[in-house]
Amino acid sequence: MQQNIDIKPYVKQAISLGILLLIAQSGIVSYLLGVPISLGSSELIIGIILTVILHEGVHAIVLKMFGAKSIGIGFKVLKYGLPIFYVKSNAQIPRNRWIIVALAPLILSPILVVIALLLPDASLKSTLAWVSIFNTSGASGDMILILFSVCFSKNALFIDMGEYGIVEGEENPMRKKTVYRILTVMDLIAWPLIAILPIVAIILMMSFVTRSSLYLGGIPIVEFIEEKTNGYSCYSQIGAGGFVFSFTLVLAMELLVRTIIRVQR
Repeated sequence: MQQNIDIKPYVKQAISLGILLLIAQSGIVSYLLGVPISLGSSELIIGIILTVILHEGVHAIVLKMFGAKSIGIGFKVLKYGLPIFYVKSNAQIPRNRWIIVALAPLILSPILVVIALLLPDASLKSTLAWVSIFNTSGASGDMILILFSVCFSKNALFIDMGEYGIVEGEENPMRKKTVYRILTVMDLIAWPLIAILPIVAIILMMSFVTRSSLYLGGIPIVEFIEEKTNGYSCYSQIGAGGFVFSFTLVLAMELLVRTIIRVQR
């Protein structure tokens, strides 16, 4: 029996997972490098371009290794304005190999961090750091498709069409129910995760303008820092509590709205 596994109905979950991976990888990379990652426009833009080339290039190379004779490249803008680049092939690949194709670009992320650690130039460090971060967060759509792929037997054959997969094989209904439960939870936390970044930006701006820090029960939400060792500089940085506060605030609002809608029905 042939059927499709498609990312399009789960764009919100893919975005929220991507943001979660973005936050986590940013923290890991910043900690390993020992310095804040530059937000310079050149590093960001070059980082995005390199990410697309390397991420999709690895997909294509691994597809070739597994016998794909022709490979296409595509671009599409999905719901909520999510842009995606993808490679596709008409080759039929066993499930486990298809999962390897989907996950292969993630091997770049730690390698890029190691290279960044060895480089003396701060701009190059930041560029490679951003490639590592974007490469990790950009795998969110692949991870959603992998969730569905494990619902099929290991003998199932997959055709990788980039934004979706064509599958021929036996499906396990119990695994599919588990996947839907996971996606339901991801749907619930999607908007809080999506809203974290703008809320954090507002908190940082308010802290910098008012030159003040905010703590909740001793946990830093945002800290205003002044440095006077070499001249004078000041900046605001978000604390761990800032992400938790932002997420909890939007999650509470979403639960309230869902409850009101349910009661009205």
